[in-house]
Amino acid sequence: MGLHFGELAKIRGIITYKLSPFEQRAFAGLLSHGFPNSVKRIASMLIRVVPPFAVAYMIYDGVEKKHQQLMRKNPADYENDHLFQVTNPQYETRDYSEKANNLETTLP
Repeated sequence: MGLHFGELAKIRGIITYKLSPFEQRAFAGLLSHGFPNSVKRIASMLIRVVPPFAVAYMIYDGVEKKHQQLMRKNPADYENDHLFQVTNPQYETRDYSEKANNLETTLP
């Protein structure tokens, strides 16, 4: 019913070759050429990629340490707090140990 896709026109002077997918070797040279080439390409890109990330991490780490330092309380700010404590006699602490001992003895 007509021509198939890829064969719709006759063009002179152009030669095409096709290889069946069953005859191709998809992993040919993977270990001998592919792996060393990948290592070389990754190593060449490390020079461009690692320094900005290292600088960014150092900035982040320094800012985090400074933030933690600023969030801590300074003990010198609270040295004289005992002078400003307001005591209310209504809320004084009382010793209830004697009453607790009496309760234990009166229980059946």
